[in-house]
Amino acid sequence: MDIRTYKFSISADDNLVKNFIKRYHFDEKDTSLVGAVAVFAGEIIRVTSAICYKEQRVICAATLGEQYDILISMAEEAGNLLLSYCLECFGMELLSKAYERLNEKVYAETGKWLGTYHFLNMDSLEVSEQESTTADDQDSSVFQAVMDAGGISWRKGMLHPLKSVLFTAEYKLDKDESGCHSCEQCDSLTCSFRQNIRGKVENAGVISQMSKNVYSYGISRILENRRE
Repeated sequence: MDIRTYKFSISADDNLVKNFIKRYHFDEKDTSLVGAVAVFAGEIIRVTSAICYKEQRVICAATLGEQYDILISMAEEAGNLLLSYCLECFGMELLSKAYERLNEKVYAETGKWLGTYHFLNMDSLEVSEQESTTADDQDSSVFQAVMDAGGISWRKGMLHPLKSVLFTAEYKLDKDESGCHSCEQCDSLTCSFRQNIRGKVENAGVISQMSKNVYSYGISRILENRRE
């Protein structure tokens, strides 16, 4: 079993902050807060990842670590909903950026790119029937080994640390076929795997509504945690 681990930081830039404010519907007056969170997280948070290299695909795990969960909890306990939500959203952005870096790591190791990312339906660490293709992939020990290498565990129906992901992806020789293929829902304009988006204007209303739903979910989650 060929499992390799990687650690890297993701620094913030002006475009990330600008797009972040629009995507998650922050006010312009929140620019200083968002910028400070972006710089702070970029300086102290390192993405820890583990990749299992298989013949036809890879199994990847990535996490922002327990430190990020602690930061969010501290903001919640202090009653700062805006800061807590900003950290929640920025955690998702860091993981989104991490997908691009993992793709580049795989290319450096294999000369191949990653195709569509299949995020796993976890039940006793087994991939769903729609996504499983080999008996080896159905062996929970493979996923467990990748998570162990990445410092991730599966408890009470969730990955821990909370800002963690586990996915599989097939190899692709053509870079144009690579990436997470979620460009219509992503504002990362500098992503090297970004596809040309057709109908971006027509879909703007749908994307905007999706962002509002994410915002509502984030606030609801924070309020529920405070009531517990």
